[in-house]
Amino acid sequence: MSAPAARVAQRAPQKKPTVPERKRPAPGPARRRSEATPSRTRPTASRGAKRVAVPRSTVVFVVITGALVVAIMLGLVALNALLAQSSFRIGDLQTRIGQLTQSYEQRQLQAAQVASPGHLAKVAAHLGLVTPQSGIIILTPPPASTAHSSGKAVGGTP
Repeated sequence: MSAPAARVAQRAPQKKPTVPERKRPAPGPARRRSEATPSRTRPTASRGAKRVAVPRSTVVFVVITGALVVAIMLGLVALNALLAQSSFRIGDLQTRIGQLTQSYEQRQLQAAQVASPGHLAKVAAHLGLVTPQSGIIILTPPPASTAHSSGKAVGGTP
């Protein structure tokens, strides 16, 4: 072989070995299942795809796992609903606390106004009481034991 012929032979694509095609039976009358090929040699959709038998324990595992996942998801949804309800309740309670705090502050202000000396003087004047003109006010401490006191004034003339 000459050098140019050797180069052409190297460049030429090599032929792939051909696989003989399967002969398909001619279409004929439909066969019954009993006449069909045995289940071991059942034709498949593609040549590489084969039906694989799955062990029963795997199917049980998948079913139990799926049921467990569904149960967990339902539990999470229920928990989320409870949290949402709780947050609404907390919001309502915070609103109520604000209202009650405002009412408490208003009543504290009213009590302070009623107990103020100026208000007490006006009420006393309205009732006809007068302030003392002059005099000495003596404050005495309460008796040491309250068991002996009868509630009567001691001393003085009747």
